Amino acid sequence: MKFQARQHLRPALAASLQIAFFTLVWIAANFLGHKFGCRMPASVLGMIAVLALLFSGILKPKFLHDGAHRLHGEMLLFFIPAVVAIMNYSHLLAAQGLRLLGAIGLGTAVVMAGTVWTVDKVFRWESQAANAAPAPESES
Repeated sequence: MKFQARQHLRPALAASLQIAFFTLVWIAANFLGHKFGCRMPASVLGMIAVLALLFSGILKPKFLHDGAHRLHGEMLLFFIPAVVAIMNYSHLLAAQGLRLLGAIGLGTAVVMAGTVWTVDKVFRWESQAANAAPAPESES
């Protein structure tokens, strides 16, 4: 029974450590952003730092997978404050609704297009890297 409990705890522990890593990156990015007067949000600075670590090979994607998957699964929690804000400012929505809807629609389209472009480039880059990798030598 203990062995089965350990098997279930390992993914949860790994995801918790990875989420802690993301949190530390955000805290460091927030500190450095304030210290150097950068106007970019800490989340964007942190994302740039994590991407730099991934592209340099210092950090492996496997290390972040479980934590990123867990955070992505809980993403709805991040949107609840926005829904509450809409409920509290319904008069603003009535007065400027079409303008806001247009801005949200355009913003969503731009983000989706940027995501598609980025994912496409990363897949092509990974495919080229996999094809360029030398075949492993067999030991005789």
